[in-house]
Amino acid sequence: MLQVYGSPMRLWLFHIPAIFVSDPDDVQMLLSKNLEKHETYRFLAHLIGDGLITADNYRWKINRRIISPAFNLNTLADNFLKSFNNQNEKLVRKLKKHCDDNKLFDISEYIDSTSFSTICETAMDYKDDEEIEFLEFKAALIKAADLIAERFYKIWLHSDFVFKLYTRIIGMSNIFEKAKALPKTILRKKYQNQRLNSNTHTKDETNDGKKPECIVDILYKLYDNKHFLTEKELTDEILTLIFAGSETTAIAISFTLMMLAMRPDVQAKVHEELDVVFGSNKNPPTAKELYQLKFLEQCIKETLRRFIVVPLILRQTDEDLKLKSGEIIPAGSAIVMSIGSIHLNERTYPNPYTWNPNNFDDDSIAKRHPGTFLPFSGGSRMCVGNKYALLSIKTQLSTLLRNYRFTTTSCEEDIKLKLDVIVRSANGYRIMLHSRH
Repeated sequence: MLQVYGSPMRLWLFHIPAIFVSDPDDVQMLLSKNLEKHETYRFLAHLIGDGLITADNYRWKINRRIISPAFNLNTLADNFLKSFNNQNEKLVRKLKKHCDDNKLFDISEYIDSTSFSTICETAMDYKDDEEIEFLEFKAALIKAADLIAERFYKIWLHSDFVFKLYTRIIGMSNIFEKAKALPKTILRKKYQNQRLNSNTHTKDETNDGKKPECIVDILYKLYDNKHFLTEKELTDEILTLIFAGSETTAIAISFTLMMLAMRPDVQAKVHEELDVVFGSNKNPPTAKELYQLKFLEQCIKETLRRFIVVPLILRQTDEDLKLKSGEIIPAGSAIVMSIGSIHLNERTYPNPYTWNPNNFDDDSIAKRHPGTFLPFSGGSRMCVGNKYALLSIKTQLSTLLRNYRFTTTSCEEDIKLKLDVIVRSANGYRIMLHSRH
């Protein structure tokens, strides 16, 4: 609709008058203003609490400063890459049973599990080798996400009283507590381990001999010192990390594999790049080798463009804001920034609904406005884990593609999208697996 009527556009967002914006200059300006998130984000807070995604600006600024150092590139490469590789090697072994049987299967079941295990190990130093807790958590998470989406789309459920009554009627009054049970378990075990090891010094394979800190280690220091973080805030940040760090990366990986399966010519080019970089080397990828995988990175970025996981960003303003056109967004307005419209604008991306990795070669990027690609939002509230996500996605895809070739009977037009809390495929990610060796 924005492509038909232009930006900005006034629409009713249910009972809320809203200004929809998709001009890259305007969106960048709005994101730089550090506006408060819209009140409807409180629906999401039922699931992930008041972590970085849903927190107000005051709390966000404090917690962002605490968490950011754990996501810099040096920390990712030095501390987390080993965990990425360990989890990916397990994934390769699990998938062997599907290799060369010429039967379609939904690969997302395996990707979801691996992404979840990876974020738990790297961000929280927690391992669930049996994956029993993961299955319970995943089931509760899906139901909770569906319930939040239903609340967002049905205006009568916006009332806290009505929503609480509705969850009781449908027998899901405790679904959010079930979804939070695993993070609380992680929190409790981590706390117990820290108490047991408080007087010991654990060696690890880092240069200074110290065990690298995961996110929860940093947060626990503040919790133990009674600074800034309460027990609830600590739990909220952990739940946010699990949801944002596993769900979004898993969806991006699954979509990329589907696209490569549909495009054997592109997949062959990826395999060629992998063979050049790794040769006969069978060892897990290093940070230097991953950096050299430029075409694979193009494929990843094109997937993040074509299948934007979070297509809308909602904010609210308490001051008048002037757009590039000279039009004024009045104070008190709800603002909806349509990242989906930006990513699918045919003036920026020719044939925008066709998956084309060449959209992200150097020449194409140089010609575009920097605000035309915002998979991790932008401005000061840009996703703190964007580098983590890209490294995790590239590591897993490179490992899978070094071992397997992917095919499918589906085409791009067959994909149906579903929007609950985030966008995913409504009909799964059904592919066939073939050995490369």
